[in-house]
Amino acid sequence: MVSKTGPRVVMFYNGVNAPTRMMLDASANGTLLDKSPEEAFEILDRIANNDYQFPTARLGSGRRTSGKLELDAMIQFQHNSQLSQIF
Repeated sequence: MVSKTGPRVVMFYNGVNAPTRMMLDASANGTLLDKSPEEAFEILDRIANNDYQFPTARLGSGRRTSGKLELDAMIQFQHNSQLSQIF
């Protein structure tokens, strides 16, 4: 149910690709959007913290374009949630 979830969680969820949505829903033991905003943020924080405890081969690989900053979706979400707590 979209109405129970905060707009930031909905925007984030709608902005990720299908495999990431499947991973988010699996981590939520259902649909992430069915969780309260607090539960959704807890799940996302747990995923973000766990992802960087166990680096994979894909980290640091790939072609980089000079002058552009590449952000992972979870890092961007964490940054946005931290900013919202400040303001």
